Amino acid sequence: MFCNPFDGQGEWYKANLHTHTTVSDGKASPEERVEQYRAQGYSVLAITDHNVSSEAAHLSTEDFLVVDGAELSPRDFTEGRGYHLACINTPPGRRWVNEGKYANELISEVRNAGGEVFIAHPYWCGDNILDLLMLQGYAAVEVFNSSCIDGGKADSTVHWDNMLELGLHVAAVAVDDTHSGLKGGSDLFAGYTMLKLSELSLAAVMDCLRNGRFYASCGPEFLDFRVEDGVARVRCSEVKEIRLMAWRYFGRVQRAERGSLLTEFEAPVGDRWRYVRAEIVDADDRHAWTNPILV
Repeated sequence: MFCNPFDGQGEWYKANLHTHTTVSDGKASPEERVEQYRAQGYSVLAITDHNVSSEAAHLSTEDFLVVDGAELSPRDFTEGRGYHLACINTPPGRRWVNEGKYANELISEVRNAGGEVFIAHPYWCGDNILDLLMLQGYAAVEVFNSSCIDGGKADSTVHWDNMLELGLHVAAVAVDDTHSGLKGGSDLFAGYTMLKLSELSLAAVMDCLRNGRFYASCGPEFLDFRVEDGVARVRCSEVKEIRLMAWRYFGRVQRAERGSLLTEFEAPVGDRWRYVRAEIVDADDRHAWTNPILV
């Protein structure tokens, strides 16, 4: 069960949880990457270069948290494809061996070292629902990944919904997976995760991710989402569409009339919905997603 981030105390902090630098195939140094995101109003940045844990946590300041991480690429499939795993809070400087290891083995290694794992860009990787059902112990799936925009496969919502359909209570994050340099590109500042934190600290971030106190966005803002007395309620920034997504064909959608926008919606939740998550779409077609609530 996840905690509802719209309940309880805390402040919202903007985070990018998947980032590359010149330590692997990124085009900005760790120092440059930190300054890029600080200048854009972010508060948390996880640096996740390929197969080696970053050593950048020392770049943190009182108002900006840098988290060491890595991206791992185990090959569990005979046809040469496999998973990508975005890992955060990994031991600094550790080099990870993918070859000969299954994804679940690597997930266990990361968690035993105090970290957590996200399933990275499953649509781009070609992962189907059978592939995703094999994975265990991860914290969330990337519902949106900016690095995949130019390939047309940035949005993995259907993969996430397929997992929810089968009873996996999976959280979702949105990330940049940045590789661009200082002049920018489509993989900068397009997807992020809003974390509800008691304080800006590594311990608070990890607790937040383990308990689902966050939502994913490309721009719109959630102000509240809850299910009480058989009714789902959403409050948000101005959007053109609010969706309540549930099991199979259940759910509700509210669309704004031409020339107007929405900031709230509520609808009864049926006995057969099983779960409900909220999704909003703003006037620029940017989406945001809450984690699911079991009903």
